Amino acid sequence: MYLDVLIGHYLLWKGNDKYRVEHTDISAANFGVDPLTLNVKIRDFDLARLVRVNEPNGPRSTERTGTTPFMAIELLKKGYWEGDIGRLYRHDLEGFVWVVAYYAWVYDDAGIEVDNSPVRTWFTADYEQCAKEKTYFLSELKDMYPDHRLQIANVWYYTLGLLRWLKRVRRQLEGEKDIEGEAEAEAEAEAQSLVNEGDQPATAAMSDPKSAFEKFWEDIERFRVKADAVKLTPDVVKSFMSRKADMAARRDGRSAVGNGESQAD
Repeated sequence: MYLDVLIGHYLLWKGNDKYRVEHTDISAANFGVDPLTLNVKIRDFDLARLVRVNEPNGPRSTERTGTTPFMAIELLKKGYWEGDIGRLYRHDLEGFVWVVAYYAWVYDDAGIEVDNSPVRTWFTADYEQCAKEKTYFLSELKDMYPDHRLQIANVWYYTLGLLRWLKRVRRQLEGEKDIEGEAEAEAEAEAQSLVNEGDQPATAAMSDPKSAFEKFWEDIERFRVKADAVKLTPDVVKSFMSRKADMAARRDGRSAVGNGESQAD
């Protein structure tokens, strides 16, 4: 289901022989779930870029968009907001990974928010600080595991796979070769077990939408196959809707208390 929206997003970015659509604002708020099919949907295209193929397409000042906690680390720099760093397809792809990580770390199986989750440090208006927090999160991933483990449709398994893929690609893009610490070595070993050997260098493979998507799709094959095996049943849909209703009720309760409304008759 989540993989389907990744494919749809890629096809829009790839476009046809005339136009393509670059979403540019992948964030938790810009996803919805169909209550009948549980299919994930991407929305909020009001800031998306409609680009003519084979024409200069650098973003204008009003087109440098993004929601800080879910932006690619490479874009969390002054140079991006000043127009010196161009936005690539792989930046949106990285945003998908941060969204999945956010949900896996912030909510438990019952849909209860975890107040002390480390991902909450990403929510800051200081984009450079956010970059530091997310870089630290990746580097210390093994020590960042939450007390809860989402069991819904193997979410925890897929989330770790995506984060380790991102960690590996970032290391290659940044030219990092040394691994420091036993925990880091162990995490890297697990990451390597999820990807295929003999890939071309990440810098070349991530240079355009087609190569970036194909590399990603190949790298995640191991848990992509498991995701394809997940079947929707009436019980799964019922469980999801019940969980969603409980989450909404808790939010409404907090809102009422925050507004000073009395719960007494």
